[in-house]
Amino acid sequence: MRVRWLLMLALISVLLMVTGCAAFFVPAQADYGEETPFAAGRTVQYPDFALEYVGQHRVTSDVYPRGFLYYDFRASRDGKVQDVAWTDGTGEIGPVDFTFDGAAYTLEITERNLAPFAAGRAVVMKAAQ
Repeated sequence: MRVRWLLMLALISVLLMVTGCAAFFVPAQADYGEETPFAAGRTVQYPDFALEYVGQHRVTSDVYPRGFLYYDFRASRDGKVQDVAWTDGTGEIGPVDFTFDGAAYTLEITERNLAPFAAGRAVVMKAAQ
């Protein structure tokens, strides 16, 4: 009985450690087209700007009171800042197009297993051709 309890405690500890450390797997730099994990407060440097995940917000309406969950990002470079929001709750799951400092980009969130310890969502940034 005691051994089973210790094994259960060890398993729970490992799971908490792994999920708590997932934010440390966010790379400092990424190229366009790469699936890159994201975490609150972590910034990823792309070739033309930095992208930070800043959190989530929910938008409700009379038609759909449960609302849609939006993932909020902030693009920045040389003192210029722009917020970008992505959602999969509008029925059409796809990228969101935005323009930052005169250039067009696409942001999409995917849900994949990126690494054994960092399972979850990733952002894919693309520059318009």
